[in-house]
Amino acid sequence: MRATCSEALAGCSGSENSSGGCRRLEISSTSRRAASTATASQSRGPSGQRNTIDHAGFRVALASVFGDGDPAPLPYIPFLNPIDLTQILMLVAIATWSSRVAKHERGLGDAVPPQVVVPVIAALAFLWINAVVLRTIHFTTGVPYTPHALWQSTLVQATLSLLWSVIALTTMAIAVRRQWRVAWIAGAALLGAVVLKLFFVELAQTGTITRIVSFIGVGLLLLLIGYVAPVPPVRKESAR
Repeated sequence: MRATCSEALAGCSGSENSSGGCRRLEISSTSRRAASTATASQSRGPSGQRNTIDHAGFRVALASVFGDGDPAPLPYIPFLNPIDLTQILMLVAIATWSSRVAKHERGLGDAVPPQVVVPVIAALAFLWINAVVLRTIHFTTGVPYTPHALWQSTLVQATLSLLWSVIALTTMAIAVRRQWRVAWIAGAALLGAVVLKLFFVELAQTGTITRIVSFIGVGLLLLLIGYVAPVPPVRKESAR
């Protein structure tokens, strides 16, 4: 399989469509390797499992950021395309592996505590959902999937501000219900990043409908957060 992929990449390097086809092939190959990594980790020892999961998460991040996920000749459907389905399976595999380790492999569970695994999974999921939104904008509006074009797009900036605000609201609401102060602080930090982004990025752009919608939407979400997600109290240590 690896030889076939290598030959395909080598063959398309000299073709006229190498920039599109080869990039899709590279990203697809990366996603397949990530999925096979998670499967192979089940038969390895604790250190091998930890390394393979780290590598799998890194490959998920690479596939999310550097690939537009073009499923040609199929149409692009958010969440229902090869790259997104592969990344969903990869995130589920990492979460399942972490849960099994915590229950059945105490030694490895101590080496990879939930306080480390959960933030890593959350960061990968956050990166992936942002990439899904960016790819959707790319395929529906024609904004080039390049860092400069995405950064300059007012639609992208407004959509990311609203998306981050919704993620922050959801995180903080769940944190209040579960009394997770650290998660609430993480959501508040993301909300602070949204506010800074509004003033230093979107305010510098020309006045457009998307910028106005972004400011109004984030403002309403801020009011909602103040009502439904107040800061949870500090947990008191139980008396010994």
